[in-house]
Amino acid sequence: MTPDDPPGAARADSGVGVLAAAAFAWNFLTIGAYAMVGPPRGALIMTRFGPRALPWVYMGSAALTGLVVWAYERTARLPRRPLIAGWLALLAATMAAGAWAVGATHWRPLEFLYFLWTDVFGIMAVTLFWTCANDVFGPAYAPRVFGFVAAGAPLGAVAGAWLDERLMLRLGPVALLGLSAAVFAGSVPLFLFVESRARGRGLAGGAPAIA
Repeated sequence: MTPDDPPGAARADSGVGVLAAAAFAWNFLTIGAYAMVGPPRGALIMTRFGPRALPWVYMGSAALTGLVVWAYERTARLPRRPLIAGWLALLAATMAAGAWAVGATHWRPLEFLYFLWTDVFGIMAVTLFWTCANDVFGPAYAPRVFGFVAAGAPLGAVAGAWLDERLMLRLGPVALLGLSAAVFAGSVPLFLFVESRARGRGLAGGAPAIA
């Protein structure tokens, strides 16, 4: 610490390691859950709609993503806790409920909408994580911890693919989609922990308040 360091930097330094570990775990679960979605989603699309549906899936995913991003921007002025926690809970709940509905109803319009939603899930889950991480760590700590935090993504991708490989034949694609939602749900308590240790938003050029 130097005389030019912002007030509270010493206290923040003492807790930044724990905060970075929680962010790493959150990133790991986010990417791990999304990696688990790809193979079962692709298998279900091919078996229930066929390859000719793929262009419609791509166009529909783009349109739905744009709509959800618009909705997110309408809520972006909320305080960080209800904003991030609410969207994380919404993503986890809709992924779980959609997987159950796909397995229980076999209603083709609902199945198609859910397959589009899984793309939205991947984009929004990553966006929420990095929005929070950038806000919490800010310029003061990002250069120190983002390399470590970002390493959670490739490790999560490997872990998700490993689970898919071993569980696809045993559980089936629908159950794997539900399991991915359960894995992602772990991001909610991790975010709440991060929020409890980093009070307030990071300010440009200064250190966030880290307990």
